[in-house]
Parts: sequence; C-alpha cells; structure tokens
Amino acid sequence: MEAGFTLLEIVLVVVVLAILARTLVQSSSSMSQVTSTGGAEGMLQMEGERILREVVGDLRRSGYVTLDGHDYPHVLVDGATDDAWFDRHEHPPAASEARAGDPDFGPNYEIIFRLPGDADGDGRPDLVDGEIQWSPAEISYTVLTGADGINRLMRRVELDDGRPVGTHVERIVFATTVEGPDDFDVVPKHCVRVQVFMRRRSENGSLYRGTYQTTVRLRNGPETL
Repeated sequence: MEAGFTLLEIVLVVVVLAILARTLVQSSSSMSQVTSTGGAEGMLQMEGERILREVVGDLRRSGYVTLDGHDYPHVLVDGATDDAWFDRHEHPPAASEARAGDPDFGPNYEIIFRLPGDADGDGRPDLVDGEIQWSPAEISYTVLTGADGINRLMRRVELDDGRPVGTHVERIVFATTVEGPDDFDVVPKHCVRVQVFMRRRSENGSLYRGTYQTTVRLRNGPETL
C-alpha cells in the first residue's frame, strides 16, 4: 500500500518553495539595481570624457588675443558679462539641482573665444607677415536648460542655435589666467583650466555625480601673464 504525503510534509514543501521564490525575486531585483547603477555611472563617465575631448580640441586651436579692443578668451558668469561688447551672449542661468555645501554648487563660468582663420581650408591658420589672422566668428560654450529640464553644454558659433556637446551638466568652469572663481587654483600661463561637474540619475532614481577636469594650453598667450 503506497503512503501519501502527510499534511506536515506538504506544508514544509510549500514553505521551502516560497522561500526559494522570494530569494530569486530579491536576487533578480539586486541584479537589476546593479545593472542600472553601473549603466548610470558608465554613461556619466563617457559623457564627461566626451565633453572634455571636444572642448580641449577646440581650445588648443584658440589663443589669448586682443581683437577690436577686446580680450579673448572672455568668461561669462552664469550667463552674464561686465563687458558690453559681449552683451549679446548673455542668457538666463541654467537650472541647478546642487545646494550650498555640495561639491558641484556654484555659478557657471562659461567661455567665449576666437579661432584662427582658415580661408583655404587646409587646416592651418591663415598668416600675414607671420601673424595669425583670427576668424571674426565668436565661439562660446554655454550651459542651457532644455524644455525637458536637462542641462546641455552647447557649442555656439555667433549665437546660432548651437550644437549639444553633452548632457546632464550641473556646472562648468572655464578659468583663464585672468578670469575664474576666486577659490580656483592659479592657471598656468597660456592655459585654460576646464572643470565639468555632472549629475545623472539611474532608472531607480539614485543620484550619481562625476567631476572631470583638465588644463589646456592654448596656441599662444601674452608673455606678461
């Protein structure tokens, strides 16, 4: 005569299966969270490095120069300037999530600069009597908040609509040999220091931050600085 399962055995099996199911769900949730976290951090890092590559490539071709009585590069502080020549570049400050005490809290120090002329398109600066001829176009890197609430670093040529260089920029600082935050380290002669602070949230809402910085030597600069 075959013996069936007792009620106690059935209850034990149900309990064990429930524990296993709960463990699998928690494991799956943990793996999903790890994937989301790694994805957010990875995307933030790639974005920050991409921003620096483009900015550095631009600035290396630029230089410290006085044109039409105005010095370049010129720095905007949260979209404002103290030189009426650059008034047309002014814009409302970008939205900020950072609060006092956060490492990425503070105004944006954006930049306006000029590049050498290249009329023949050979990739080399136009020269007259050995002196660089500068393009009349003013180029700027500014942080603007889109309709979606996301901050984008925009590269603009003569105030065109601009091209987004990177997203999720909480703050950017361009410090020259004469302009920049008071608490910023002294910038070496002929250089510009760039610091990009970024914020991005993962799918589960966790906040991740990244800071990416470098110092760029420009093409030339005043020997007195």
